[in-house]
Amino acid sequence: MQNCIQAQTRMRLLHLVLIIGAVSSSRSETPSSVQRSLGSTMEEDLSIFVRLTGRGLTAPLHWERDDWRNAGGTVLITAVSSLLDDEAYAVVLRNRTATHDKFERVFEAYSNGLSGIIFSSVLYSSGLLFDSEWLRGSGLIMASALTISAITQTTLKYIAGRSRPYTGTSYRTFRPFSFNSDYVSFPSGHTIVAFTISTVLARRIDKVYASIALYTLATLGGLSRIYSGNHWLSDVVFGGALALSVSSSVIKWYEGETTGDDRGFHIIPQANRLTLVWRF
Repeated sequence: MQNCIQAQTRMRLLHLVLIIGAVSSSRSETPSSVQRSLGSTMEEDLSIFVRLTGRGLTAPLHWERDDWRNAGGTVLITAVSSLLDDEAYAVVLRNRTATHDKFERVFEAYSNGLSGIIFSSVLYSSGLLFDSEWLRGSGLIMASALTISAITQTTLKYIAGRSRPYTGTSYRTFRPFSFNSDYVSFPSGHTIVAFTISTVLARRIDKVYASIALYTLATLGGLSRIYSGNHWLSDVVFGGALALSVSSSVIKWYEGETTGDDRGFHIIPQANRLTLVWRF
């Protein structure tokens, strides 16, 4: 009897040890599994980000007739709007008030570069946290579109060297490659940020009321830059058109609506490294 009791006791102890071991094992493996999954997702997203951004920066090398036609239309609209640059700036000068100044600060906050970083970061981080492809993808698209537009507009700013309205000079005043903040008016970077945020969100939400609200907000963000004396009307028009074009293209590429063309930058994961490839 005593031997039987001891045998049962040993079996129970062994059973308890196995249970504890199984629980410990599952607890130790779960974070590791989650970590690997998260790391894999972020690595894949980085690859997509680089590919989208590279494709956007090299897109003019592969433009077709319709693309050139759209680019020409943008240039024409910008040129026409420049005929109203002086008048538009004169209008805002006549309508400056303390109340309007407060509104200008609100819309400027929506359109500055920090807002772009915050929006894309929060969207992407929330996507990871809640395992939402919609949120993650929206943040990824926004970050890529902002990067493409930032590089493009910075290059254009220093090439054009256009004077800002607050300098008191004419809208026809240009000092290319001056690297002076008073001569980087064209195009409007704030307008680009505002329209990038609004375009990505409007297209991803895909609701009429949301699109109206978001594009209204972006337009007011652009107009606030004329009000503040930092940009001419044509700077804002071109910036909005550029942001719309870039954002729409990145969304299309991300959602797989293209013909499968894989030109652009790619990140190829390998055993212990990542290889960067540019496909023409």
